[in-house]
Amino acid sequence: MVIGISIKQFKLYGMIAGYNTMPLKERLAFDIEKFALWLQNVFVVMGFVIIIGALINIWLDTEIIGIIIYLSAVFVCVAILIFKGQKLKNHR
Repeated sequence: MVIGISIKQFKLYGMIAGYNTMPLKERLAFDIEKFALWLQNVFVVMGFVIIIGALINIWLDTEIIGIIIYLSAVFVCVAILIFKGQKLKNHR
C-alpha cells in the first residue's frame, strides 16, 4: 500500500518496471499520471485484500485459505495492472 501511494504522491515513476527502459517517444505517448493513479489504487486494494486474508486466516485458524487469498490478490492485481498499462500506452 505504501509503495503504491509513494509512487503516485512523490512521482517516483522510475520505480515502475519498464518505464525507465522505454524509448523517449513511447514514454511521451504513455499517460504516466493516469497509470500512477491506477497503480496506487490497485496497490491499496491489494493491501486491503491481503489484510482481510490475514484476518480470515487467523479467524479460521487455517493456512490454506490465507494462501489462496494472498496469491489470488497478487495474480489478479498484476494481471489488471498489465492490461491497464497496455491500454494507456497510446492515449496521449
